[in-house]
Order: sequence, then structure tokens, then C-alpha cells
Amino acid sequence: MNEEMKEAMKISAETNERMLEKAGEVGQRAIEGAEDAYRAVEKGVTTGYKKIEETVVGGFNKITDKFVGKFLTREGETVEKARRRLEQNIQKNVESPSSDVNAQVNADKPADDSKA
Repeated sequence: MNEEMKEAMKISAETNERMLEKAGEVGQRAIEGAEDAYRAVEKGVTTGYKKIEETVVGGFNKITDKFVGKFLTREGETVEKARRRLEQNIQKNVESPSSDVNAQVNADKPADDSKA
């Protein structure tokens, strides 16, 4: 091989090496850009989901409070106290379920002293 060919091959190899380095840099920037885009989409989806969840749960709780206040509170009882009482009754029934529905319903009623 003559000197000119050797020099041309050397220049070609150096050029190829620089091109590969540049391609690697461009590829790395593309990967970083894709990661940034992915994070932005992820944040948008998560934020949107949380807002929807808060709205739905908040609306449900308002409706539940109205229902409990209208139909399940005892005289002079607050909605919060009624909810705690109902949760305790549910927990009690879960721990020792009764097959007698009337017994469950009557166990929650206050004692009626007028029948005595």
C-alpha cells in the first residue's frame, strides 16, 4: 500500500470515529428529550387523575353526609357522630355476623322506654 492510501484510510477512520461520536451525542440528546417528554406526560396524567379523584370523592362525601344527616342520624346527633356509630356497627357485624337481620336493625335503635 502506498503512503497516500494509508493517509486516506487514516483520515477515513478518524472521520468515521468523529461521525460515530456525533451520532452518539445526537442519540443521547434524543433519548434525554424523550425522557423529558415522558416525564411531562406522566406528570400531566397523574395531576389530571388526582383532580378527578378529589372531585369524585369530594362529591361522594357530600352526598353521603347529606344522606346520613337526613336518614341515619338520631335526635341531637351530628353527622360525624352518626358516621362513627355506623362504622362501629359495621365493624361489629363484620367481626361477628348475625343471620337475623331484625336483630341487627333493632340493635342499632335506642331503647324505647314507652313500651315498658
